[in-house]
Amino acid sequence: MEQNLSTKILLSSNLLEMKQIDTNLNVTKPSENDVLIGTVLSNFSYYGYIPSSDVVANLKSYDGSAIKDFWKNVEPTLKEVTGDNKNMGDFVVYKNFPKEVLEKSQAEYWIAQVLMYWGFKNELFTQPVESRTQMLDLKSLKVLSLADNNSLGQIYFNLIKSPARWTEPQKQYAQALMEELKISSLDLDLSQFKENAIALASKAITQGVEIKVSTATDVLRLASAMSDGDVSLRTNVKFRNFKRPERKMLLSLLDNSTNLMSDVGVRPEVFKRLFKALHPGDYKFQNVIAVYDNLYKDNYTTLNSEIDAKIAKQDVSVLKTFKTRPGEYVRKLHHLYSVFKEDAVDNFIDVVPQLKTIQLVKLSKYIETINDRKELIFAPGGNWTKAQFEKNEKEPFTQGSKDKLLYSISDELSNRLTKQFPDGVSLGEGLDKIKLQTNDQELATYGRGTEFSIPENMNFIRTASYWANKSGGNTWFDNGWNFFDKDWKNLDTCCWNTAQALNQGAIFSGDPTNAKDIEGRACQMIDLNIDTLVKSGARYAVWNILSFSHVAFKDADVMGTLQWGEDAQSGNLYEPSRAQMVFPVKGDNYTKYVAYVDLVERSLVYMDANLYGNVSSAQDNATKLSEKMPAFVEYLNSLPSVQDLFKHAPKGTTPILYSDNGIKVEGQAYVFKPENPKNSFTSIDVASVLSHEATEPKKKNKM
Repeated sequence: MEQNLSTKILLSSNLLEMKQIDTNLNVTKPSENDVLIGTVLSNFSYYGYIPSSDVVANLKSYDGSAIKDFWKNVEPTLKEVTGDNKNMGDFVVYKNFPKEVLEKSQAEYWIAQVLMYWGFKNELFTQPVESRTQMLDLKSLKVLSLADNNSLGQIYFNLIKSPARWTEPQKQYAQALMEELKISSLDLDLSQFKENAIALASKAITQGVEIKVSTATDVLRLASAMSDGDVSLRTNVKFRNFKRPERKMLLSLLDNSTNLMSDVGVRPEVFKRLFKALHPGDYKFQNVIAVYDNLYKDNYTTLNSEIDAKIAKQDVSVLKTFKTRPGEYVRKLHHLYSVFKEDAVDNFIDVVPQLKTIQLVKLSKYIETINDRKELIFAPGGNWTKAQFEKNEKEPFTQGSKDKLLYSISDELSNRLTKQFPDGVSLGEGLDKIKLQTNDQELATYGRGTEFSIPENMNFIRTASYWANKSGGNTWFDNGWNFFDKDWKNLDTCCWNTAQALNQGAIFSGDPTNAKDIEGRACQMIDLNIDTLVKSGARYAVWNILSFSHVAFKDADVMGTLQWGEDAQSGNLYEPSRAQMVFPVKGDNYTKYVAYVDLVERSLVYMDANLYGNVSSAQDNATKLSEKMPAFVEYLNSLPSVQDLFKHAPKGTTPILYSDNGIKVEGQAYVFKPENPKNSFTSIDVASVLSHEATEPKKKNKM
């Protein structure tokens, strides 16, 4: 595995890999390295990081040459993960932003902008670049701890145990680690989220890794992945022409699966297409041939059709069938409750011990919140562009039913967490702000709805959309903000065609023409003055990136960043240490709603939704957002948090913290934002807790 990728994987877990030096061979006097170590620490600070005391101690054992080599190896990855390698400030129209824009009248701004669209050089309308005062913001730095020989293996283990669909970087990391760690066998049943395992299995096949699959549906997913199709099976799959060894392998997996006929009965049309691609008649897999024959003779009955018929007749015996299918029971619990009332609850309680921890945590939060939600949101196939909003007309759970369900779930979770944390846990504040990762998010590994408090000394927010797209003409990935009052009534917009909003509370950096750059690079920035916006009546602000040119994000190099700071005119236009969010934006979509800000509560909330929008201008989406954001906020509030998981554990000593700033932590702990460089502890991974397995013994891994 490339050094850069290995370093990036470790950085994603706030870890650094360092060579151990034999101090007996270090002939350099420690004092001679003080300046070099100080420079390295200052450089880390520029990128928004601070090494832990263990890392610093290790650095002190290096001679001057080793210190320089260490920094030379790590800096390129720091530049990449923070977006500093994009040199975004070089591609902003007005490089003395925001002052240069504020000094222009509306007429001056738009005359210059139109002439730049016509092809005139930007330099004809912009000021010479002025030196900017040094940034003196009080920064909150992320602690980087010392990795050990087991760190990459532990990251791989945690990825396998993840109960949510991987983001693209997570998938890349898992595939690279599988090869690096020389994984020889992949059992799909050990994965907590089958689509992740399938994505890994399709890669594993090319590396000769043994694949273990127990269900025919998983074989179907694997064949879809090998055909670059939809692993979730939510859309039609077109199977490619498999090579003979591939056909034999897939048929062998199907022949040995334990539930071939019942799985085929759930998705008969998809399996027909798969069998057609596999030519089972060419081989002697008897189970497959028998099912294949029954399928084409329509000699089968789907269990789903039998179940639906019993529900329609209000036949309570159907609940016994559901007790043999716990996963299906949890998905249809509310519908069954609307039909069978307390019988559905009483029967469900019997299957609670069979459910995964993540299922129980999600269900508990659902039961707690569903009665109070005004609207419900459905994203078909996880596609938020086609999100449907409808009034909540679900049968309300009675208080008795709620209490019974929540008690049984809490009791089961308490038993599991007691086994994992025999010393109990000590819950810090703010854990309800950390949401668990959801299945259809693309940017971050923390969950949609996670909140970040904006410090009181931070006066402005700066967002940027950067892109590189060599198309021969101008393309735009527009950075925009929509502003609303306390009732989500539209107030104003700031984007490419509304360059200022709410008494200069929001300012746009000018619309770049990327065809003038040989690499097709461009950058837009918007500054928000928090106090000015609040004084103008704004309560909420929604950040979005729109592909004006209808170029999918995946077909260009697109990045979104959000920073905040004290003085908008100090420092560089982009300062990595100020950045709170740095995301490459990928996918087949043309819209990305990244986050929203509660300006009064000074809270930044992660959204990551490809909601439908008119890509021509953020201004055109204000009305729809005004209508839909209250329901979306309700949805975010209904998602489970770290608090919703650990509140079921017995009280004790194991720290569970949002941040360890000013808190001494040692032993085993969960810390969402490690900010204390003096701490050294073994990190608790939420994925392992949610996997319904006791946390495995680990070598010390400080995070």
